[in-house]
Parts: sequence; structure tokens; C-alpha cells
Amino acid sequence: MSRSVWSVIVGLAAFAVTTTIAHLIASSIWLGYAVAAPTRAYTLPMLFVRLIVGIAATIGAGWLASRIERNNWYAGLWVGVSLLAISIPWHALIWSQYPIWYHLVWLGSVIPAAVLCWVREPGARPITL
Repeated sequence: MSRSVWSVIVGLAAFAVTTTIAHLIASSIWLGYAVAAPTRAYTLPMLFVRLIVGIAATIGAGWLASRIERNNWYAGLWVGVSLLAISIPWHALIWSQYPIWYHLVWLGSVIPAAVLCWVREPGARPITL
């Protein structure tokens, strides 16, 4: 398998591990979060925490993939595209359980967040389409 494919796989794995650990930490230190999680009855602050964690994990996943791919911004882009492809069907299933703005913010931020890490990377190749 090529380095590009591995970089995306590693980025996605890092996203999954990061968000899982963050969810476990939130559940252990925030009693209300632990109670709300099984039924997805999150409060507004909980929804913001979920979005912030998801976006931060996406930035980290894109950064990791682009580093593995030797500062190639396409790796971060493919992490974002992959996360979006995974997120769309999932969000379609849970659409009625969250506010519409939550879905729109998450789905609209995945690709930009995954590529954002690259923009600040010194020595990275310029973005050319």
C-alpha cells in the first residue's frame, strides 16, 4: 500500500482514538454528559464541546496525515473527504436527534479543518489544483 493510503488510514485512526478518549474523559468528569450520552440528550454546552473536540481531532488527523505524506496537503484533504463520506450517512441516521445547525456546522467544517493544519505547516508545498 502506498504512503498516501497509509497516511489517510493513520489519520482516520488517530481521529477515532482521539474522539473516543475525549468522549470517555467527558463522561467521567462531567456527570451530565454521561447521563445525556446514551439518549443523545445533550445540552447546548455539550454540543459545543462535541463540535470542538471533533474539529480539533480532525485538525490533528489532517496534520498527522500530511506529515506522514511529507507535507503534502492532499493527505489532509483526503482525511477530510473520508471523514465527510463517513459522516454523511451517519448524520442522516441521527438527523432528528440533533439540531440542524449542529449537523451543518460539523459537515461544513470537516474538510476545511482537515486541510487547515497544512496551511500553517512551514515548508509545505503550495496548494495547486
